[in-house]
Formats: sequence, C-alpha cells, structure tokens
Amino acid sequence: MAIIMDGKKLSEKILSELKSEVEELKSRGIKPKLSLILVGEDPSSKSYVKLKSRRARKIGIESEIHKLPENIPESELICLIEKLNEDTSVHGVVIQMPLPPHINARRVVEKLNPIKDVDGLHPLNFGKLLLEEECLVSPAVEGIIALMKEYGIKASKKHAVILGATELTGKPAALMLMNMGADVTICHAESPRINEIAKQADILIVDIAKPKAINSSMVKEKAVVFDCGFNYVEGKLVGDVDFESVSKVASAITPVPGGVGPMIIAMLMKNLIKTIKMNFIK
Repeated sequence: MAIIMDGKKLSEKILSELKSEVEELKSRGIKPKLSLILVGEDPSSKSYVKLKSRRARKIGIESEIHKLPENIPESELICLIEKLNEDTSVHGVVIQMPLPPHINARRVVEKLNPIKDVDGLHPLNFGKLLLEEECLVSPAVEGIIALMKEYGIKASKKHAVILGATELTGKPAALMLMNMGADVTICHAESPRINEIAKQADILIVDIAKPKAINSSMVKEKAVVFDCGFNYVEGKLVGDVDFESVSKVASAITPVPGGVGPMIIAMLMKNLIKTIKMNFIK
C-alpha cells in the first residue's frame, strides 16, 4: 500500500509558519494584502476565491475580493488590474481562472505587474523559471515540490511524466522538475499515448480534468503519483486518478481531497510573503 502524502497536514504547518512571518512583517510596518479578482458566477470559482480569502485572513493577511459581472468588457478588467498594479498597499493579485470566453486570459495576465503575480502566470515569471532564476512559481507546482521534500522524494535522474499541459500545473511543473535534474515527458490531456507514457513514470503528475481516468494498469510499480484533479461526481470530489487501484501499486500518492489541493492555497500565501520580501522591503 502506498504512502499517503498528507497535503492538509503539511499545508497547516506551512500556514502556521507564515502566520509568524506575517506578524513579523506587521511589526516592521508592512501589512500584507492580497487582492482576488472573480469574474462571473461559476460556483467552483466563487467557492475557491472565498476559501483563499478566508485562509489569508486566518494568518493575518488582509484580503479583498473584486466581484465582476460575467459580461464585463476585457478593457474594464484590465483597468482594474492596472489600478491594483499602482496600489502600493496591494502586494499580490489573483485573477481567478477560468475567465469568460470573450476575455483573452493571456492578454489580461500580461497586464499584471509580475511582482504581484502570485499565481506565477506572467510570461516574465515563466521565463525566469525556464532560466532557473528567482521568481514566482505556480502554487500548485510549489505545493508538489514541498510534498516531495516533506516525503524525501528526489527528482534527480528520475523520469517525470506530466499528464496535462496546463499553464497552472503542467508547463511549470515540467520546467521545475527539469531544473531539479529529472528527465521530463509531458502529454496533452487528449494525447492517444497517455497510457503507454504514464506507465514509464517514476514520478507521475496528473491534471487532465477526467475523473478517475488513470488506473493501476497505467502506473509503474512503485511510482510516486500526484493527483491534481478536481472533479465533482455525484456531489463528491474526486481526482483524475483512481485512488483505490493506483494506491495498491504506487509507492506514494496524494489523495483527493487532502493532497495537492490544500497545498495550493498554502503556497499561494507563501508566494505573497516571498514577493514582499523580494520586492517590497527596502
């Protein structure tokens, strides 16, 4: 039976440590502040934004939610982002994805000041990651790396396979693991070769938005599996990995819920503190 990598426990530990850092910053006259932008009425996005805001406040970070209508013109959204860029009291900005179809997400993200890009989506942060320079990296990927460190999982000389070429997880994970010395293969969610390529992985990261799509026949014996899936099936949250079968062949695995999910919010807060220390302290 695989080791269950407990993201909930580790995230609580990280948030506790961050609370002390927030108190220290406040003692120096710096009040960490996070702005969250929510466009539309998507239930999952609304729930996730509220959760981020609550977690921020719990550790002493000021947070504000900008709720915008589904049909807001792209130009108005960009105006808000530019306003937040200029607001010296705001240290980090989250543009909750996905955005409505009429809005060009990449163009919008490019308008965000990269030092306030706590989701690590700005091209400048991606470029710095590619060149192994200090930058803000996707909280999902930072969460996976933190779990690897916590459970003593090494990337060097391992074959890492990433299923799903998303900008929030797949692409930055590929760069991060490559920088850590892993041989990396990345598959698009609709690749016809997912089965055969997944089977080769020493480290398998799955983010394809297909509930329980990855089963034990597709996973190498003793592989380490990170399930980044977030799917509701009959009112129950499940991952992209069939936990019951895969946990019998893997050496370690993240559950859903309680694995990568809680780590994302913890590492988002860590990114906020990181950018304050890097860019807002003279």
